[in-house]
Amino acid sequence: VDFSLAVFCTAAFALRRAPAPPAHRAVLRGAWDASSAGGPPAGRGGAFARNPQFSLVVDTACRAHLELQAPKELAVGLTLVGPGGRGGARIDCVLVDEQVVSSGAFRRGFTFAETAELAAGVYTLVPSTFEPGQCGAFVLTVCTSAPLRAARPIG
Repeated sequence: VDFSLAVFCTAAFALRRAPAPPAHRAVLRGAWDASSAGGPPAGRGGAFARNPQFSLVVDTACRAHLELQAPKELAVGLTLVGPGGRGGARIDCVLVDEQVVSSGAFRRGFTFAETAELAAGVYTLVPSTFEPGQCGAFVLTVCTSAPLRAARPIG
């Protein structure tokens, strides 16, 4: 891939290589279909709960890097909730004090989130689309600096 990068700013600027993701990796595949494409956390009508959701069990505090890949036609985001409280269980909304990390603004086809310190505990990871009803397959990659005990879909 060839590309150019131009930076214009009024302050000092340094560009560095992105750090490598942590070594332990879990790959989770799923899809949004007519019954599971719930849309974003702030969506109207409580449809967020229909999104595919995954439980992550972390035994040791670690660094985490989460990636979500989907068709480029879909604007996607991801949210990690927990530990404790509702972490590890199916959720229908995201409470501010429960959110550990979010990918932020929805992006087409790919997004990621990172946290330098993920405490030991049980979490719920929710990939979502910008609009309810948007269908397509996705791949979640969870990279951690310590092994996960479990990474599995929540029924």
